[in-house]
Amino acid sequence: MPASGETMAEWVRHLTVAPRPRTNQTAGPSTIERAMSAVTTWHLGHPKPNMRGARAVLNAYRDRLAEQKAAAAQPRQATAALPTQIRAMLTGVDRTPLAGKRNATLVLLGFATAARVSEVVALDIAAVTEAEHGYDVAVYRKKVRKHTTNAVLYGSDPATCPVRALRAYLAALADAGRTEGPLFVRVDRWDRLAPPMTRHGHPAPAGFDSRSPRRAIASMGASFPMPPIQKLRFSIAPEGDRQTRLLCIPDRRSFMLRFSIAPEGDRQPV
Repeated sequence: MPASGETMAEWVRHLTVAPRPRTNQTAGPSTIERAMSAVTTWHLGHPKPNMRGARAVLNAYRDRLAEQKAAAAQPRQATAALPTQIRAMLTGVDRTPLAGKRNATLVLLGFATAARVSEVVALDIAAVTEAEHGYDVAVYRKKVRKHTTNAVLYGSDPATCPVRALRAYLAALADAGRTEGPLFVRVDRWDRLAPPMTRHGHPAPAGFDSRSPRRAIASMGASFPMPPIQKLRFSIAPEGDRQTRLLCIPDRRSFMLRFSIAPEGDRQPV
């Protein structure tokens, strides 16, 4: 550390000619670009390697692939699902049960809002508002990190109309007793909604989920009276392969958090 510019250039040249074990083909320019970024990240805290020669090798490799019209030089894109394909997807979907209504709505709403799968499944019932033209759906666009309001309009074909499918699905959810929370939920083989979270057969208190223990630390720390400037003091004492972190409070009250230090530095509660 750090790697020399000559080493980086020779390494990139090797990637352009050596076949990968899984595909038995050479890596594409985008794959090599990500590998170079990873090496730069590994040099965090050290002088960064000179990538000028490596990038010259990569640019020459990219030009050679483009001249050969190789598939690796072409951007990979998903095949567009046109209305014909959407109809084919929904042909075998039985929309009588709740699961069928959910599946049809998932496909049609994703098509109508041009949303990613992760953006559609993250929708809540509150994000859907009925309007004169159909529905307004607030989708959080992860790529631009902001919410957008999307107008979902009626379709000419009732079988592929997103408004009719969404309205039928919302009515089925309401009949099942669900009027808030996530829009798309798990349905078992008996066409029942996923049961609520329980512990030893008893329902969990409302508002508790997997983030509750983490939230408790912040709430407990905020509940102690502290001076406005110096709020927390930390002292770390080694204990074998573990470390004990003592959270000191000015009025002598304290609580301790114990962590197991993994080789990578990841901490896990013990």
